[in-house]
Amino acid sequence: MSDLIESLSKEFDALLKIEGAEADNHLIKAETLATIITALQSIAFLVGANDLKSSLNQRFKPTKDLKNQYTLVLGTPEKGSYAVPWGMNPLPELDLLPRNDFPSVFYGLLETVQKRSWEVLESQFGSSSLRKRVLVEILRLLPQSGDSHRITIATRNNQEPLTLSSHDHRALKLALEGESTENTVMTVTGDLIKIDFERRIVTIKYPPTGKALDCSYLPEFEDMIVTNRTGPIQVTGTFVLDDDGNPKSLSDVTKIEAIDLSPIYIQEVPLGESSRLVFKEALMIPVTLDTESSQYMVAELSELNIFAYTLNRDLLVEELENQIQFLWQNYGEAKPDELSEDAQTLRTKLRDQIRVEHHA
Repeated sequence: MSDLIESLSKEFDALLKIEGAEADNHLIKAETLATIITALQSIAFLVGANDLKSSLNQRFKPTKDLKNQYTLVLGTPEKGSYAVPWGMNPLPELDLLPRNDFPSVFYGLLETVQKRSWEVLESQFGSSSLRKRVLVEILRLLPQSGDSHRITIATRNNQEPLTLSSHDHRALKLALEGESTENTVMTVTGDLIKIDFERRIVTIKYPPTGKALDCSYLPEFEDMIVTNRTGPIQVTGTFVLDDDGNPKSLSDVTKIEAIDLSPIYIQEVPLGESSRLVFKEALMIPVTLDTESSQYMVAELSELNIFAYTLNRDLLVEELENQIQFLWQNYGEAKPDELSEDAQTLRTKLRDQIRVEHHA
């Protein structure tokens, strides 16, 4: 990747590379690319707001000065999976404060996520609200649980490639939840009925009872609510139960997100500290909501005896990985003469699809 960096024209400062799935054929889904680039631009504006010590409103809107100094420009994609050159828009002749080297700052933010060095961020951002918004945008940029692609970043000043995957997304998500509350006790799924911006309340229809459920939220979740205003959503927070044990209201909402029922792709699974199981072709597992309550996400692949049933997508991927580890250790690594005929068939399927890789 350092060769690609050195070959960049002077208009660009960094390279964002997307690898895995269709990206390996130099293709990428428009929605995936749009999400990554939009999040990257949002992070640039938020970092700029921190640099310029701008005031932060409940709903962040970049000022004219921020747009003049922190607008990104993109180049034509290069070969090497799907690689996008990018940099900062050249500064116009305006009397503005000098900006920092955003590509290096962005590289440092992703490095912090990869190393799980959350405390470093506290010294970088003067506002905890601003820090959370930056982390939420990084979360949006990273591959989500069950995505088969990875992203790699390198800049002129940081030519050592930095690669992040859905495992980093999961770790950051847990860190954000930990920042928000120590008492996240319930997640409910339902259709968004209305949003009351003045009272900061979202109302969803809770399928098990068919009743409307009011959920109060904090100001920093407003952008997230607007983004996910169509389709089923999941809301996590503290709750009050009715006499039948069902939630009747939610307060201190810590997470609001759209339900993602796209198939889960698993390319590799950790196996101990120095090994991993790698599928020769990414395993695709369909995802549905359970038909009884519409509260649980279900993933099933009968040919490998895999069945997982959890409240959210992150837990679903984690459970699937645990089951694959179990299957490999108890069938894939077993001696054929120790297994029944059906178990031997499963062993053959596993060994046909999986190889073990060892790493330092």
